[in-house]
Amino acid sequence: MKKLTDAAIKAARCPEGKDRLELSDASCPGLILRVTKTGSKTFLFKYWSPLLSKTVGLKLGAYPDVGLAAGRAKVADHRKTISLDEDPRRIQRAQRRQAAREEELSFDDFADLYIAEYVKGPGFSERPNKKVVAERRWLPEAPTGGMGQASGGGGHGRRRGRAARCDL
Repeated sequence: MKKLTDAAIKAARCPEGKDRLELSDASCPGLILRVTKTGSKTFLFKYWSPLLSKTVGLKLGAYPDVGLAAGRAKVADHRKTISLDEDPRRIQRAQRRQAAREEELSFDDFADLYIAEYVKGPGFSERPNKKVVAERRWLPEAPTGGMGQASGGGGHGRRRGRAARCDL
């Protein structure tokens, strides 16, 4: 087991006939570099999970996005987490779920977005005047009968014999 270096990481290749190669770092126990046959290189942290009673792996990131020094620092942070009887994988998953929840739209947000883009359309003002609304035929025009009744006299605003009608 050798100490990983940037030169060794850049030169690492997966051998013919194998799907992947795993190189460990002697100076940082648990830090693994996985090299696949396609050439991708990923840092992992392998550790014993007392909760699961087995060895588990945690992806730290792809090389060169996560460099060797950053990988070692992440392993050190995860070792501190383990010393506090916490599982780094559980914490990482909880953070991902929280980030996903923050990106989700609530129903109200989605409804506002939908109305702004599809219902109102371009040129729609927040408070259109009644004339514009009547011209667009979105609402029926107000009745012109006297005293606030629909039409004709007699009573309570309803026609006798049939229901009031509204033409759009």
